[in-house]
Amino acid sequence: MPTLNVQPLSCCRARSRRAGFTLVEMMIAVFVFWMMIALFGAILPIAGQGSRSGSSYAQAALLAQHKTDQLRQSGFNKLNASQMASMKIIDANADGTPMTVDTPAGLPSGTTSYSFTGVDNLVDNGANQGYFPAGAQGILSLSPALGGSGAGGPTTSQALQVTVTLTWQNSVRAGGGTNGSVYSTHTIIAGY
Repeated sequence: MPTLNVQPLSCCRARSRRAGFTLVEMMIAVFVFWMMIALFGAILPIAGQGSRSGSSYAQAALLAQHKTDQLRQSGFNKLNASQMASMKIIDANADGTPMTVDTPAGLPSGTTSYSFTGVDNLVDNGANQGYFPAGAQGILSLSPALGGSGAGGPTTSQALQVTVTLTWQNSVRAGGGTNGSVYSTHTIIAGY
């Protein structure tokens, strides 16, 4: 009689290894997942703070350019304190006199500095009125420009160096205190 050589079907064979993941593999995957979440959670606040800081600097640059444009538009002959106060380029005291402030460090002698914090709605009575947080300050400094080089160049009576400085407090540091920021730009306005 002929012999039949029958092999068991593959579905019926005992598997040497079961399909799926082992407990160790699952624990490693969960550990990696939680480490990625922790890393993302640590980076997110730093990215937000960097974004706010960048926005503040961009706003400061726009405001400084606006202030410089106001001065150029008013003309060299009107770059005196009383006329700048009447044109609302700088702040005025209650009696209408221009509000002078301490000159920022590093500017030449003979520099006179004025506030424009209130006139541009940076801060009013310590409360946030404009874009910048409480404690922001705008300073416009005027100093004689250097004399011209050679014949026909402007003299100090014909040109002024204008420095626009904005200061503000960014955020509270982890150890206490605040991070102060400063944006400053310089230009020369001449009256030929």
